[in-house]
Amino acid sequence: MNALSTLFERISNWTLILLMLLLTVSTAAQVVSRFVIRSPLLWTEEVSRMAFIWIALLGSSIATKHQQHLGLDIIVTKFPQTLRRGVRLAMHAIMMSVALLFIFAGWEFVQKNIGRISETTGVSMVWLYIAAPISGAMMLFYLIEQLPHLLKKET
Repeated sequence: MNALSTLFERISNWTLILLMLLLTVSTAAQVVSRFVIRSPLLWTEEVSRMAFIWIALLGSSIATKHQQHLGLDIIVTKFPQTLRRGVRLAMHAIMMSVALLFIFAGWEFVQKNIGRISETTGVSMVWLYIAAPISGAMMLFYLIEQLPHLLKKET
């Protein structure tokens, strides 16, 4: 499972790098076309938005892998030492539920929008909407991978 986890992370990291490059280039193209050429490009805003959504969702799956979600430790440390393990397990269960929601609700959304095409880029909107179930599956995978360690953890 560790090798698969590492492979997922490497693919995600390279995808995130490419998406950041795409986001930077499309935003720069929008600025140049709007303020220098005075003729804004129509596709840049949509490409930037799509890249940003993918970055946020893939980034959240990487944050899940490294247990770096904002606020989780802050919440856990507010509880007495005797309750922390239970709180961590409860939060883990909640995160697994959210990952499952991303998978199933996201997949339903993908299916409902299979024929939808972006007006400005001409790309199938499935490429945008599939980000939710993919990131949800990755989050769930990482959460399951962490479960044995979490169950053994003392604090």
